[in-house]
Amino acid sequence: MVDRESDTYSCECAMFEHMGILCRHALKMMVHVGVCRIPSHYILKRWSRDARDVLPDHLKCYQKDSD
Repeated sequence: MVDRESDTYSCECAMFEHMGILCRHALKMMVHVGVCRIPSHYILKRWSRDARDVLPDHLKCYQKDSD
């Protein structure tokens, strides 16, 4: 299912809803309709470089920018 107004793509497999990763079906539809960049609402913080600022306390010692 594609909604170009809200720039949303959904699939019966619901991989994004369950795992936070776009499925191959949604990615193929983006290619088919000519999307050049994945919409920002599909890039979750845990998959970005900014994810390390939300580390649990027991893992904060592994942050590169920690004291």
